[in-house]
Amino acid sequence: MRKLFLFFAYSLFISTISCLGMEGLQKQTDKSSHKDMVDKKHQSFKKTLHPVQGTKIKSNTQDKMNSTQLELAKQEQEKKKKLTPKKVSKSLFYTVLMYIPNRLIDFTDIVSMELGFGPEASCELTATRYCQFGAAYGDRYFLEKGYNRQYGGGYYSGYNAAFVCWNDEIALNDYTFGTVEPYVIMGNDSGVQCLSKKPYSEGIRDFWKIGFHVGWIVDIGASIHPVAVANFFTGFFFVRLTDTKEM
Repeated sequence: MRKLFLFFAYSLFISTISCLGMEGLQKQTDKSSHKDMVDKKHQSFKKTLHPVQGTKIKSNTQDKMNSTQLELAKQEQEKKKKLTPKKVSKSLFYTVLMYIPNRLIDFTDIVSMELGFGPEASCELTATRYCQFGAAYGDRYFLEKGYNRQYGGGYYSGYNAAFVCWNDEIALNDYTFGTVEPYVIMGNDSGVQCLSKKPYSEGIRDFWKIGFHVGWIVDIGASIHPVAVANFFTGFFFVRLTDTKEM
């Protein structure tokens, strides 16, 4: 009987301890599951929050960049406005006042003259580039009142041979000053000259000039420009045939 009582008492003790252990384990499990749930909610909140923050940062950065670009564009426009000369509106009184001086300037455009110094031998007669005779060889420094209001001088080197409409020329016109324009003729287009090619198309040389160029060591030249003659007469009616501008 005593043994039976001890057995029941021992069994009751063991079951009590087991129940307490299971309750503690369950509490720990509940705590860990609660902690995991909180961590998951926190992580999901972070995931939800971070894209919004990143979007805001990206949006703010883009806004700053756009505003900076806008400021730079405004500054560039202001610089261009400062550098661009203001157009002076010509009144009727100004046009009438400068009418005679402009006609006189157009008249001076008709004739061009040239004076050169250097080891060049030349004898050229020209009645447009379709009718010319002569040759030139050497280099020289020159001063000129040239075609298309080119005033100044420079250095010329090369050779030229012409007979009627045939022409062969290599030329370098460089180290210019004043309003004289530089140019280069390579001689690749020997034969009949063309009005649409440089330097004639640029208005540096006159395809239709009538004149002469002669000399040795010291050379002189003079030409009449038919286009300038026509421009002088059409100028009375405010029509311009050349790219020269009125005052």
